[in-house]
Amino acid sequence: MRPARASASGGLVRNISSGAEYAAAFNDPSVSTVLVTADLALSADDWDPYPSPVVLTRNVTLLGAYDEPTRWPVVDMAYVRAKMQLAPGVVFNASRLVMKRGRVGASFQATGLDIIVGVGGTGGASGANGTGGGGGRGPAGLLVSWRTAVVAGGCLPLAMLTASVSTWRRPPALPGVQTTREALPQSPGCANSTAAHPMARCWPRVGGLDDLASYGVEVSEYGKPVTTDYLVWLVQSYMLCSWVMPDECAAQYGPVGCYSRMAPLMEAAEGGDDAAAPPQLPAAASAPPPLLVDGAAALGGGGGGGGGGGSRAALLGGVLGGVLGGAAVLALLAAFAVAAARRRRRLEEQQQQVEAGAKAGGAAAAAAVAAIAGHAELFGCGDPTGRSEGGRRAELILGGTA
Repeated sequence: MRPARASASGGLVRNISSGAEYAAAFNDPSVSTVLVTADLALSADDWDPYPSPVVLTRNVTLLGAYDEPTRWPVVDMAYVRAKMQLAPGVVFNASRLVMKRGRVGASFQATGLDIIVGVGGTGGASGANGTGGGGGRGPAGLLVSWRTAVVAGGCLPLAMLTASVSTWRRPPALPGVQTTREALPQSPGCANSTAAHPMARCWPRVGGLDDLASYGVEVSEYGKPVTTDYLVWLVQSYMLCSWVMPDECAAQYGPVGCYSRMAPLMEAAEGGDDAAAPPQLPAAASAPPPLLVDGAAALGGGGGGGGGGGSRAALLGGVLGGVLGGAAVLALLAAFAVAAARRRRRLEEQQQQVEAGAKAGGAAAAAAVAAIAGHAELFGCGDPTGRSEGGRRAELILGGTA
C-alpha cells in the first residue's frame, strides 16, 4: 500500500496506479483525494476484500496527477457496477482524467457511472428540487466531472444532439445556463492512431461540455430511464466520440433503435474497447466531417494483417446492409477500406522498426522500439480550457481541488 499524505482539505492524499489501489483508496475513510499517477483499469475482483457497495460519507476527488490534457491518465471503468454509493450531500469529483467504459448502453440515454449505485441508495430517488427523495433524507449526492474527457460511442447526429441538449432539465440545486459546444475544432496535428493519447488523437467528433447539469439517469432492466439518487455536473469537460450515428440510421430507427443495431457491429470492429462505451473551452466550433465518413473512420482501429480488413468489411456489409441500405453501405465501406489500409501501413512501419531494433541490439532493443512505436508521446491538442463561470462555481464547491 502506498503511503498517504495530508491534503489541504484535511483528509489524506493517496497515490494510485492500479484498480486494486483504486478500490482500497475509496474504502479508506481517511482518504479525501485519490491521485491517479498512471493509466489503470478497474475490475470487479478488486472490490472482493470490501463490503459492497462502500458508502461514501465524505467528499472525495479522483484527480489525475498531470495538468496537461495530453498527459491525463486514462481510467478504464470496465463497466464495473454498483461498488460505490454517495451519501446525501456528498460530492464525488473526477478531474484531469480520461474516462472510458463507465456506462453500459447509449451515453445520450443515461447520465452517471455504473460503479455508483444509482437507484434505491441512501438518498432515494432525486426530487424535483435536486434533493434526495425517500422521505426527505437530505440533498442528493453529486457527481462532478471537472476538466475530464469521456470516451463515448454512438454519439447522436449533430442536429439531434443540439435538440437533445436543449431539453435537458437543469436541477435547481445547480443553477446556471446549460452551455455546450457540440463540435469542437480538432488540432491539425492530432494523431489518427489508437496508440495516441486520447487527448492527442483524432476523433470523429469532440464535444465541449462547458457547464451541463442534469439528474442522474440509468436505464432499467425493462429499458425505461430511471432517475438516480445523485445529480451529475459536467464542467469544462470533453466528449470524445468514437463513432457517430449516421443521419439515415437515426432518422429511420430513432436514436435508441439505431444505437442498438450499430453498437454490436462497432464493438466487434474496434475489438470491443472504446466503441461500445454503453456498448474548452470558449472557442469557435467548426462543422464536423460528413457523418458517414465519421462513422467509418472509427472502424480503422482493429484488424491486424492484410486479410483482416476483408473479413471485417464483409461483416460490415452484411450488418449495415440491413441497417442503412445500399448507398450508405457503399460510403461506409469505402471509408472503412481507406482506414484499414492506413492502419496496415502503420503496423508494417512499426514491424520494420522492431526488426531494425533487433538487428542493432537484440531482443531487448526490439522490445524497446516496439514500446516506443506503440506509446510515443503525441501532442497537438493543447489545453483550450480557461476559467468559465461554471468552473469558478465548481471551485467554490470543490475548494479549488483541481
